[in-house]
Amino acid sequence: MVVIPRNYIGGLTTQFRSSNSFLEYDAVTIILDAAVRIPLVYSATSPQTGLDAANAHHIVQLLKDLAGEGRTVIVAIHTPRPEIWELFDHILLLSQGHVLYNGSTSSIRGYFERCGHAISASENPAEHLIDLVSIEAEAEGSPMGSVARINNLKEQWKAAQRTVADNYAPYSNNGSVVRYGSAISRHPAVPLSRQLAVLTRRTIWTTLRGPMSLFGSLSITIILGIVTGAAFYQVDSSAQGIWSRQGALFALLNIYGYPMLIYEIYRLSYEIQMFDREREEAVDIPGPAISSIVFYFLVGLRRSVAEPFLFLLVMILATYISLAAAILAIALSRDFAIAGLIGNLIYTLQSLSGGYLIHVDQISTWLRWSKWTAHNFYLYSAVCAIEFVGPKQTPRGHLYNCTSVANPPTGECTGSYGKDIISSLGIPREWIWQPVVASLGFLVSYTLVAALILHRPRMGAVMTSDPQSSHSSVVIQNMELLPLSSTPHTPGVDIQLTRYALILTRRNIKAFLGPSYERPILKPVNTTFRHGELSIIMGPSGSGKTTLLHAITARLPQRYRRQGQVFYNSHRLRPSTIRAMCSYVSQSDNLQPFLTVRETLLFAAGLRLPRWITKEQRYSKVDSIIRTMGLTSCAETIVGDGKQTGISGGEKRRVSIAGRILKKLKNLSEEGRTVICSIHQPRSDIFPFFSNIHLLASDGSPVFAGRGEDILHYFHTHGFECPDSMNSCDFIIDLVTVDHRDNRETSSRARVQQLIDGHAVTQSTIQDTPPLSMTLLEQRAFAKNINPFRTLFPLALRRSALGLTRRPFLLLSRLVQAPGMTITFVMFTAPLSSDSNSVQTRIGLLQPPANIIVYPGERDTFKDERKDGCMTATCFLVQYTCLELPTEIFTALVSGAIFTFGPPIKRTFTMLLVSSFNIFAILNCGESLGIILLSFFDNIGISATLAPIVLSINWLFAGLLSTSLPRVFQIVSYILPSKFAMANVVPYAMDGLEFTCSDEQQHGTQCTIRNGKDVLDFYTFANNPGLNIMGLAVCVVVISGCCVFSD
Repeated sequence: MVVIPRNYIGGLTTQFRSSNSFLEYDAVTIILDAAVRIPLVYSATSPQTGLDAANAHHIVQLLKDLAGEGRTVIVAIHTPRPEIWELFDHILLLSQGHVLYNGSTSSIRGYFERCGHAISASENPAEHLIDLVSIEAEAEGSPMGSVARINNLKEQWKAAQRTVADNYAPYSNNGSVVRYGSAISRHPAVPLSRQLAVLTRRTIWTTLRGPMSLFGSLSITIILGIVTGAAFYQVDSSAQGIWSRQGALFALLNIYGYPMLIYEIYRLSYEIQMFDREREEAVDIPGPAISSIVFYFLVGLRRSVAEPFLFLLVMILATYISLAAAILAIALSRDFAIAGLIGNLIYTLQSLSGGYLIHVDQISTWLRWSKWTAHNFYLYSAVCAIEFVGPKQTPRGHLYNCTSVANPPTGECTGSYGKDIISSLGIPREWIWQPVVASLGFLVSYTLVAALILHRPRMGAVMTSDPQSSHSSVVIQNMELLPLSSTPHTPGVDIQLTRYALILTRRNIKAFLGPSYERPILKPVNTTFRHGELSIIMGPSGSGKTTLLHAITARLPQRYRRQGQVFYNSHRLRPSTIRAMCSYVSQSDNLQPFLTVRETLLFAAGLRLPRWITKEQRYSKVDSIIRTMGLTSCAETIVGDGKQTGISGGEKRRVSIAGRILKKLKNLSEEGRTVICSIHQPRSDIFPFFSNIHLLASDGSPVFAGRGEDILHYFHTHGFECPDSMNSCDFIIDLVTVDHRDNRETSSRARVQQLIDGHAVTQSTIQDTPPLSMTLLEQRAFAKNINPFRTLFPLALRRSALGLTRRPFLLLSRLVQAPGMTITFVMFTAPLSSDSNSVQTRIGLLQPPANIIVYPGERDTFKDERKDGCMTATCFLVQYTCLELPTEIFTALVSGAIFTFGPPIKRTFTMLLVSSFNIFAILNCGESLGIILLSFFDNIGISATLAPIVLSINWLFAGLLSTSLPRVFQIVSYILPSKFAMANVVPYAMDGLEFTCSDEQQHGTQCTIRNGKDVLDFYTFANNPGLNIMGLAVCVVVISGCCVFSD
């Protein structure tokens, strides 16, 4: 692996990988686990899978060396090359969960010869044994012959178990292994100081080279700091100014804390996969520092020497509390959806107990104690104490230009000193440093609890019972498929590459300081992929095979710079036309985990096959594919994923390919299709099917391009003879692979360069046959092969509904999230009183649903299907909307009823309809926002960063925290749903209410808040609420319409 040490590894998920191939990525993982960590017992699943033959041999040789040092190495493997087979000491052969052989490698030939299945000396033993114990997939009839053979081998092994002696003597039970393992667990080999140093350096490098983490943290804090500070720009010291100061401090803590919490949960849900992830990142320090400084001076808070630094300290503390809460949420559940619900619950409870949304004296008596258990209460107390009292602890705090202070919003006040303001908020008058220490305690507590949870043993995948076959059959058989009568003519397509090269342009932090880094991925290639032939792209790991396939099928990301031309029957086509006529099987398997194998293929057939194929033909085609791929035994098994146990990884791969194995690909090519495959370690009996071979070196340089039957003769003319006993493909890959072992690197590198130079000379003398021409009519036929909406919609809707019903937690979370938040608010506020303090509580109660958003979980499947030309954005969005509307309407009605009759706000049927519609509108807009962001940005991290920012700004601009938004913000607020929601629900909620003032509040002046109209005048919500309902409805329609255009 010396060839890739200066390349970036890439992300944990496929969407972040760009520098190394999947193969190099897997190899680095193996090296990290086996060679660097050096465990006593090492197990690996298919360490050679995807690697070229030479690198696969090197990896297994590394494992063999570890075993020679006395370690226990266990490897699950499929069909290794003969040289790898010779490295094995012990073989455990399994089929359908049954043991067919368990013994030494040297004895396996003799055993199977006695069973009547001799392995010839020239044959790869692994290939022979895999064929022997696999259920063959006959094209016609059932595979009873292979089943009988496997059953016979089972019985023979049972009979032979008592006679086959194990060559390994048992290890003496002297307890040394137990003592050694216990010592390792108590005393790690790497000291804590080195762990901290290494993790710090790694975090700095990954942050600079993967700027999403840096972008996320800094963008959240800086943007929200500027926007929040501008919303409260230079507030004065009047009664309304004091109220705005309180709102500004609360807004910064909560509007900043919520996006940070959600973003960190998302980030940790991926990064925790590395080793259940380190707890903190130093990148979080600049964000709150910049944000706090910008906010502090924009608002015009106290500008003495000490206050800004104390404020900065509290904000950094608030940042790390949000991070610790995110770690706690992700420790409880690695799933982003579940951890997000936990994070929303934490945020909701903290907001309600913080003392601003709900006045502490208005919290329900039986929950009033909760403020002492809320870190937000202490953080809010700390920033209020810094602003209104200061560290010098003057007898009454800072003096404001006001003649009276009251609980907001009276418009007048009865005191003008900071400690009077602190007391009116329910905060102890003498607090300065106490809330800071308490907040630090919460940080330590969250971290310790998360650490304890992270150290517990993690459970494996959850076993999921297979759905009832009868139910699945009913669902599938109810699909209405429209048959047509005839098959349209399909012309052949030749793909010609002329001096085609690809260069990867890397964008990172260095791009701002100088020119961006460019790495050649594919050197100039001249070749033609012809229709009616099976073309194979071969080469070592990282040679650019997959990237070339992406380029040919118009799926290449924009970060690649292209040189040369690609012609399709001598024409340059639009990317949409290319994608419409190309079907691509990617290296990753984007399958619906809660569908069975049969259902997955049936839905794929309904979406992909032409309209003229009848329903019965589709069923027959799927059954044939299942038999061909050897999936009969798992046809009714759920696909599964990392959390739900389903079919194996190999079976998932076969489902993704859906019948397009190499022999079937050969049949497709004979039908006139252009078939191109990227392959690494093919079996020896597959090589004759290769019509054309295009061979690439590890640096992307072309080495051979021609007929498959000519390649061995070509290398023979260059002095390289393939032994008769060797797999031809292994021989070819070995020739173009640089062996990086010290004693072989120079000679192997010279050999590869010789072959590259020889191909360049040969290519200049070959006259390529001109490709076919394509008529304009044929181009249009390719671009219009997507099934109509009436065919796609019912299939997509039934598939989504089937997946949703098999994920009860997801369905439950959608049904209970909004009602759960509403119930929580009601618990903290019921029963509402009628004094002036309740005005603040009533206003706070009207805004909880503004922070709900659910990300659609079917995006990756939709994107793959759209690239394959079998799904449209309109169909996806319509079926998604039809599936979500019932849950949104149900949760809105339930939440509206709780909201109306619980506290109670106002027990009228009109209030029920108004509150339900507002909750529905906010929920729908949140869903639409998620779809829009996920459509614009392939990277989910950007969406997870921007969504909380938009939601927080949406809440800030509603006009409740600041009574005097700048004019530009007032204009912007009219395109946000929260403005219209608050402007219509507040008038209905306050209409006809009467409030009372205490003697203390009326002392010296007349109480100005006596009824709901006074509240509406204070917030300028006295306009016609009916018009605001119409405005909210327009927002829902417009934002929903944007979803269609975003795709």
